[in-house]
Amino acid sequence: MKKPLLLLTALFATALSALAATVGDTYEKVMSTDDITVGDEYIMCYNAIAMGEYNGSKFYKPVADGITLSDNTATIANADVNTFTIENGTKDGSYAFKMLTGNYITCTRTTNGNLNSSSTLVDNANMSITVENGVATIIPTANSNNNKNKIQYNATSGQERFTNYKTGTQNNCSLYKKVVSSDNNVKAPVISCEDNMVTITAEDADAIYYTTDNTDPTVASTKYEEPFAITETTTVKAIAAKGDELSRVATFTAKYTGPYVSFAALFAEGANATGKVSGPIVAFYANASAKYLYVKDATGGFALLYGSEQTVTNGDTFAWVEGTVNVYRGVTQLSNYTLGEMTEGTPLEPTVYTLANLAEAPNYAYVKVENVTISNISGQDATLTQDGNTFALFNYFTDLTVPTDGKAYDITGVRTSRDGADKLQPISFELNNGDPSGITDIEAEETGVVEYFNLQGVRVAEPAAGLYLRRSGNRVEKVMIR
Repeated sequence: MKKPLLLLTALFATALSALAATVGDTYEKVMSTDDITVGDEYIMCYNAIAMGEYNGSKFYKPVADGITLSDNTATIANADVNTFTIENGTKDGSYAFKMLTGNYITCTRTTNGNLNSSSTLVDNANMSITVENGVATIIPTANSNNNKNKIQYNATSGQERFTNYKTGTQNNCSLYKKVVSSDNNVKAPVISCEDNMVTITAEDADAIYYTTDNTDPTVASTKYEEPFAITETTTVKAIAAKGDELSRVATFTAKYTGPYVSFAALFAEGANATGKVSGPIVAFYANASAKYLYVKDATGGFALLYGSEQTVTNGDTFAWVEGTVNVYRGVTQLSNYTLGEMTEGTPLEPTVYTLANLAEAPNYAYVKVENVTISNISGQDATLTQDGNTFALFNYFTDLTVPTDGKAYDITGVRTSRDGADKLQPISFELNNGDPSGITDIEAEETGVVEYFNLQGVRVAEPAAGLYLRRSGNRVEKVMIR
């Protein structure tokens, strides 16, 4: 009876050994989404901390110093590192992580800490992967929480783990692909970019060749001689050559950081892009409590700067603004910003729109609508009406009181949107001059000389256009002169 037991023990040990990472194996960092190949073997890491085994419930254990790093190459230093292949998911365009145990990594809920394991390929195993400059954004598509739920590493002391976080507030990881043994011993180049200058280095290479048109380089491509400038965000691909041998292709997204001529040009770089927009940048409204600053650039484009309490006067002009592109509630804005030198300038005047064409105004435009009534007030929301047309009002600045008297008003504000719905964000309300509200129950006789007075009671000899009190004999009435 001892022999079968020994045989079973040996088989079990062999199986465990086959499922463990091999110390000394090398993996190359995945630098872009294009580097992902279905069927290849990978590891997931945050710095030198690698993802280890499933804890049995809700997360995967970290393996501290599981790898040793040299540039973009990781070498397995601990057999507890969890290796997996990337497979096609159950939905088109999705991926799945299949561990060497045969199980798939799954995310079963949008709430934090629900990374699990399944013996079969299910929808909860589907992942979308976007890699930029070696940092992977991994979203469990079946429980994406509007693409905010991400597979990340929690580095908080006592809570170290790899799992999902519903708002993506922890640390994105890197994926490393296993290097298949070959006769090619030329290391791939390392590409970097600083201050819009691209640098490419290669260890012990005779030459480096690169492209900037997203095609794979060959020895017929441009030969790298010295750092070169970029004027827009650019995909740089490079190979190193030594004798007749060539390295694999290295890919890097070189981020252009400006200066940009407009907010539109910077926003086109997408979320998380950082850059400087050249002035003049004219401020027209700031709400310190909300940390909102509305500005206009030299091309006439508008933007919201968010995150800093500012006190400005309409017309204050800045030499430049630098910040990070952020998307909130479906609208692009600039956060973590810095302003250049300020000078006094000419105040901006709002552009007058009707409710019928207000939706055509640019986002964050400084606007004015006249002779509108306000109804259906509910919390921060209300409905504006003008000549049979309606438009949504959203009073984000709760320190501003929305009139509830049903009278006609001229409203100055910002045309914006929220979750895809057009809104007018008010800055001020002014009683419309054509509304006779406020002076009532004046009775007098109908005979006498006609005289005009302003609403403060001062006699006006030659009244211009506006609202006045008119006295004729003993009769007094309020009139609008146009």
